[in-house]
Amino acid sequence: MKNTFYILIVICSLLYVPISLAKEHSGSFTRRITTPLVDVGYNNVKAEADVTMRVNWKLWTLLGEPLVDSRVQWEIHKVSIKQGDSVTQTTTYHPCETTNMNSCLPASVFQSVDIIQAAVKIQTTVFNAKHASRAGLGMIVDLGIVSKPGIGEFGSSSFNIPISPNWNELFIDGYLGSVSKEPNYVGLQRAQKIFSSDVLKFKDAKCHNGAQYAAKCLFYKFDANFMSFVKAIVEKEQKNKLAKLKKSNDKRQKDENKTIRSNTQDDIFAEFEVEMLQSKNKSQLRKSQDNVLRKHKREIKRINEIYKDNLVRKEDRYNEIAARTLPSIDLEPFQKKVNGEWVYGYRNGDKKVVIQPKFLKAGEFSEGLAPVRTKRGYGYIDFKGNWIIAPQKNVWAAYSFSEGKALVKIDYKSLESLRCGHRPYRYKSYYINKKGKRISEAVSKKGDNSTICLQKEY
Repeated sequence: MKNTFYILIVICSLLYVPISLAKEHSGSFTRRITTPLVDVGYNNVKAEADVTMRVNWKLWTLLGEPLVDSRVQWEIHKVSIKQGDSVTQTTTYHPCETTNMNSCLPASVFQSVDIIQAAVKIQTTVFNAKHASRAGLGMIVDLGIVSKPGIGEFGSSSFNIPISPNWNELFIDGYLGSVSKEPNYVGLQRAQKIFSSDVLKFKDAKCHNGAQYAAKCLFYKFDANFMSFVKAIVEKEQKNKLAKLKKSNDKRQKDENKTIRSNTQDDIFAEFEVEMLQSKNKSQLRKSQDNVLRKHKREIKRINEIYKDNLVRKEDRYNEIAARTLPSIDLEPFQKKVNGEWVYGYRNGDKKVVIQPKFLKAGEFSEGLAPVRTKRGYGYIDFKGNWIIAPQKNVWAAYSFSEGKALVKIDYKSLESLRCGHRPYRYKSYYINKKGKRISEAVSKKGDNSTICLQKEY
């Protein structure tokens, strides 16, 4: 039993995961809502969809870093197409399988609506020391690659890989419905306190009445490809135009024939005149039809180009998600020649590049951080290549962390301003914590009897 306890202690010390962060939060909600308006990039057309979404999400930590995962299924009920800025120029389409309305389209057209990116806001409630509710906090959840919608039922679950945001980009502050620009993130320490709170609660963001207000309240990001839907509408309108042209031509021809025969009952050339008029009308009809077909061909070509561009954006989005890397302890530095210069990056055990080569020197990861050197000096990065301790020019050597501290060596020139009383040796060494703050006095070089200029700092 004692051996098991010691093994657990060793594992925790290696992972350096604070016990207060070893928690897990999860939740789900189902809501029917109108999505934000999307400019489809064609003839000033905007589109929105009436959908029901079922979202499941989870928040936990790995190696002391936050992880967020989510899945979504959705059902589509109707799509509204708005032409221009006028609300009166809005046409709402329903699946023909669920309605007998003229403005209906096949279910396959609705299932062609492709969500490129979607992120929702989850409301957070915590309590301060005085047990007063702290509302207005929230978390943004990326829904990943959303699958096709269902008609009358939920579609399949989305594809997603857990994302590991920085602690200082996990929670947002301020009323969720007012987030329109860049979110106001809380700091690292406050985010960790919120996460580890015993009274932390999550719920989907509550919104006021009004479709557009509700959409802005729930969705942080939303982008969708409606071009297949628009293409189906254009093709339907083209068929209607051709049918109207033929119907109008037939009516005109019938009226003209009737007029000719009534005015020329005894005229032996009446039938000949009717035939000439019919030939003329057919020629005009073909010309009008050709104009409609040429215009339609140009529109379909443009729609297909926009659709292909959206597919590229969707593929980029997929590659972005597939490239996500979880916090790991098996990252190793490797060297590669880039633009004629040998630089270092990091890759995992499968030799997959996780952090692109761009550093002049690179050390081993330990306790979630690795020392690296750039032209600006030494600093420390995390598993995602983010700077945790910014590089400093006066630091000319840095070592891996152990037991929460790391040894760094500072150039003597940077010590001259500390007025030690005399010129020190070439460098001084001291320990820093994971915030880059000194936590111990300088380590003197052997034979150096100079005054300790770097004082202990907490």
